Amino acid sequence: MTDAASRSLEAAPDGPTTRAALYLRVSTNRQAEHDLSIPDQRRQAERYCETKGWQIVCPSSEVLGQLAA
Repeated sequence: MTDAASRSLEAAPDGPTTRAALYLRVSTNRQAEHDLSIPDQRRQAERYCETKGWQIVCPSSEVLGQLAA
């Protein structure tokens, strides 16, 4: 788990934390290798969840129709 994901797992001081499931997907080889790679999507989603104070509870990814949790 990355530092961003670890920080997002901490409880918010104002009450329960909103939980988030990440679904990361690419459908072409070009996306997987260049434009929208799974690691790039994961970093962006983790940053977004961190700014919102959301807890990431279920990250998963799909590459060309194959589940790659």
